[in-house]
Amino acid sequence: MYSKLLVTLQFTLIGLIVLYSDLPIHDPFLFSLALLAGIIGLWAILSMKLNNLRIQPIPKENAELITSGIYKFIRHPMYTSVLLLMSAFIFAKPDVTIQRNLD
Repeated sequence: MYSKLLVTLQFTLIGLIVLYSDLPIHDPFLFSLALLAGIIGLWAILSMKLNNLRIQPIPKENAELITSGIYKFIRHPMYTSVLLLMSAFIFAKPDVTIQRNLD
């Protein structure tokens, strides 16, 4: 149950960042950062066997430790990918304010 809560919180926060930020396509650095995040994430998925892929932070039973591909260089490339992508979105609009209508 705890792992499901963490995944829900993660996707909720990612959704809020994307919703209240600008797409980082106008800034070459931020676009490159987002592109790098996508490449790392895709490489991570291709490097692991699909039966090892799990969205929750608990390994599957009989899971195999992957040490090839991107996993040779980065132990947690999926988390790295998410952090880089969300950084690009946050840096695209660092002054996000949520306005409330108090009327």
